[in-house]
Amino acid sequence: AKLVLTCSPGMPSFVNGLHPAASLFEHPINLDSAERQHLQMRNHLRKLGAHVFTVTEVLEKMDMQTLQKLAALRLTYEYEGDNPPASVREYLTNEYKYSVVDAMAKEQLITSIMMCPCVKMSGEALHPQYNFDPMGNSVFTRDQQVVTRKGLVMGRMALRPRDGEVKVMRLCFRQLGIEPIGQIPAPFTLEGGDFIPAGDDLCFLGVGIRTSIHAAQYMLENDLFGTSRVAVVRDVFEQCQYRMHLDTVFNIASNRVALMLSSIIGEDKVHRRLVTEYTRVNGVYVTTKLDVEFSKYVAEEGYEIIPVSPEDQLQYVCNFLNAGNGQILASHPLTKTLLEGSKNFQGHVEVIPYDGVTAMYGGIHCSTQVFRNASDAVPETPNYDGPVIRISSLSTGCGLRDGRPKRDWQRLIVAQGGTETSPANAPPPGAADAAVGSTKAQAAATSTPATELMKEASRGSTTAGETMRRRSNPGADMLAEPEPGDDELGSKVSSHDLFLKHRQRSMQAVVGPKMSWKRRQQITDTALLMAPTQFSWNAETAGDHASVPQSFAEITERYGWRSDEELRALALEEFSVLHRELVGAGVTVHLYTHLPVHNTPDAVFARTWFSTHSPEETGGRDACLVLYPLKNESRRRERRHSIIANLEMMHPRELNMSKFEIGTEPRYLEGQSSLVLDRINKVAYAMGGPRTDMVMTSIWANKLKYEVVFFQPVKHVRAFTADILFIGTTFAIFCADVVRPDDRDAVIQRLEATNHEIVYIDEHQMRHFCANVAQLRIGDEKSALVLSARAHSCFSRNDVNIIQKHVSKLIPVKFDTIETIGGSSVGSCIAEIF
Repeated sequence: AKLVLTCSPGMPSFVNGLHPAASLFEHPINLDSAERQHLQMRNHLRKLGAHVFTVTEVLEKMDMQTLQKLAALRLTYEYEGDNPPASVREYLTNEYKYSVVDAMAKEQLITSIMMCPCVKMSGEALHPQYNFDPMGNSVFTRDQQVVTRKGLVMGRMALRPRDGEVKVMRLCFRQLGIEPIGQIPAPFTLEGGDFIPAGDDLCFLGVGIRTSIHAAQYMLENDLFGTSRVAVVRDVFEQCQYRMHLDTVFNIASNRVALMLSSIIGEDKVHRRLVTEYTRVNGVYVTTKLDVEFSKYVAEEGYEIIPVSPEDQLQYVCNFLNAGNGQILASHPLTKTLLEGSKNFQGHVEVIPYDGVTAMYGGIHCSTQVFRNASDAVPETPNYDGPVIRISSLSTGCGLRDGRPKRDWQRLIVAQGGTETSPANAPPPGAADAAVGSTKAQAAATSTPATELMKEASRGSTTAGETMRRRSNPGADMLAEPEPGDDELGSKVSSHDLFLKHRQRSMQAVVGPKMSWKRRQQITDTALLMAPTQFSWNAETAGDHASVPQSFAEITERYGWRSDEELRALALEEFSVLHRELVGAGVTVHLYTHLPVHNTPDAVFARTWFSTHSPEETGGRDACLVLYPLKNESRRRERRHSIIANLEMMHPRELNMSKFEIGTEPRYLEGQSSLVLDRINKVAYAMGGPRTDMVMTSIWANKLKYEVVFFQPVKHVRAFTADILFIGTTFAIFCADVVRPDDRDAVIQRLEATNHEIVYIDEHQMRHFCANVAQLRIGDEKSALVLSARAHSCFSRNDVNIIQKHVSKLIPVKFDTIETIGGSSVGSCIAEIF
């Protein structure tokens, strides 16, 4: 370490410490102890030869004019009420504020900058209130930026109260002669605790609750890393405040030794993390590894991984500072014990007391921003001879379209002759996409670039009547009359033919000899999953499910769950097992997440808003994407532009029915919750109800050339078609008890006519989701039935025997939380991609 920037605890920490729980502090603090220990840490770094500065020391070196401008921005005057009297108005003017700031000494200016004061007046302003929004978390100077091999990149904090820290740190770096090479634009977020360098060749960037996948994508596309490889480490299945940054669970002590949280080590761990690796080839980053389990990836890089228990991780054992030349500065003696007990570690570990600072929720690594010697530029690697995996159209939100970097961030191209938007005036977060990944390397297309995600944030979700961005054929709306030369579904000759042929060849190479075309039409080995990263009880949809609690108070009373965070943690653990089982069975999983700004609590049930159809099913040249009209606004927001764009890459034709969901007479058809498809025989089963409109079903069937079997439930049933009926390749699961007698015979006769062996279930089994299952292909002439453990326990022995005649294996997974709160099950979460 040649230069280290720190921020000593002071008045901001004191004020924040008055309410530690509201200030992101872990415990109440002793400010005297924190200041003393921080000084000891700085002195130790100086002994190692580093130039150490505090933020206050750097601000003191600035000219008065710069400090005055920043202090004026941080100081505000407000009046409580609509019409301040004349005697108060002068105190609300900029002239008054500037007169106050101009009179300040340098120390006062710095205090104002760090404390962000607000003077609130009422009445005659003789007795104002003084409020402060202090930068108490600025002690952790790692968070506001990252220092890559290329240079300094200013971040953007995930929590808005910390935004001011980035501005202050940027000024400090400029004062030190360090000019940023980049700035993460809104709505993306990047925090330095998620960045860990690993030499000239490789760096790690964590993506989770603090750093968004789009920030990683922005840095890749703008060539801000400087290393030949970048490993993006995705936290999908935990997303816990205690492990908010990558440096809380992982750190590198030497070129051969790393510490890692034990509960994320191994492909069998529920909280495992997934790595997508990007390699720089001829100046462009391309995907070379997809969704590799984190510890496996690190071990393959030649590191000895020393596990750290969850209890010790909370004591900041991983959050040490590697000061270079084998010198480690740690706050817990166990760090020294673990490292010096490794034969591969040849350095020295110095342990200093730091509990006064860690009470604020960060360790030594968090509270130091290190700059090392400037290095030569990273050489190009045009002769890289490893495997290059083109980023799948569904594989990763951190990819580059057609392998080309997007460097012009001053222009956001809006489809259909849109406008230009500058990142400097970026809109507030709206619908930016979340991380996605693929688990099979053979996918071969491109992914939505970050420019599209910025556009998405400004536009929100796709709504009815809105012209969405399309491929080179923007008029391919299948509800419109086809233009001359179009095929029957309204799609012109596709530009994706070569891609689709390549994908078919690569798939055949992986799964072996083809299954029969009819069998392949009914099931697939590829699925889109939306991790429940923002899962919660949804008041808007709770009334549609008989089993779902009708209030959160009822949830607490019946199950003891007291917060969305508690529900979400349980749901993520259940979903992690589902993902692990699918990947282990050989299913290609395209894994997405959603963010708070999406406001989509039911997004885990991905089958509701879209379906895909192979060319063999539709009878055309290209695969088809269908978008459905949905009743609830929260479900409509799940139709995110970036996900649709990725789906369009593989499905050039499109039937967009979403415009029917609005107007004076809205109509709904909620995807594969409303429609249960026999793809082999082109028969769609639909149970009438408020979310399954017969007119919509008829339009859909006419466009896709399906026969429809309509039926009605008995009066007391609140359920979807997919809750009552499932159709596999050669068998079906049917709850005849809840269907009107005059309709049930028609359903049974049609199923028997298509040679489906029927497993009959009763209403109790139906309510335990025995029909809400999914059949997936897991190899040549093999398939698996994926279902919840609750559903599996409700099948009789005879039911299981019948099912096992038609599938190679059953994959039951515990799904209690998602079923209880969301009112649906495993089948609704697995959106098959054909």
